[in-house]
Amino acid sequence: MSSIFITREGPIAAADTVTPITTLGSRATPGTVFVPNNARRLDSLILATGQETPAGTDGGGVLFVRISGGGIEGEQIIMVGGQTEQMTTQGDCSSLGTIEVLEDLHIDVKGNEAITVDGEYAGIEAMDNGLGVTYGFE
Repeated sequence: MSSIFITREGPIAAADTVTPITTLGSRATPGTVFVPNNARRLDSLILATGQETPAGTDGGGVLFVRISGGGIEGEQIIMVGGQTEQMTTQGDCSSLGTIEVLEDLHIDVKGNEAITVDGEYAGIEAMDNGLGVTYGFE
């Protein structure tokens, strides 16, 4: 079976708050993500993050991604990494983004069952954050 990819994205607006990642650009309600009927496992995740830090503030945090639902065998928590920055110049602004490709996950899935992804930044301060997730099923 060739890989099947499904994407969702969304903002993470507050520190230490679990946030469902459920939108897809201009489509505010693209629908629930269902595991494809013939998929055996979630084999990869592509995670794209973006942060913007306003002037005169520090920003940083660790990103956690939670995958759960009837289509996943137990809740999976993945720590993606951390980022930090400090802005000192008035009127300055910094944008920071990363792309992480996680392969060979081998997470067992159940076809035709729903899965959800939640994002959380632990320890952020004064940042606007976004997270995009692409599931890769085999």
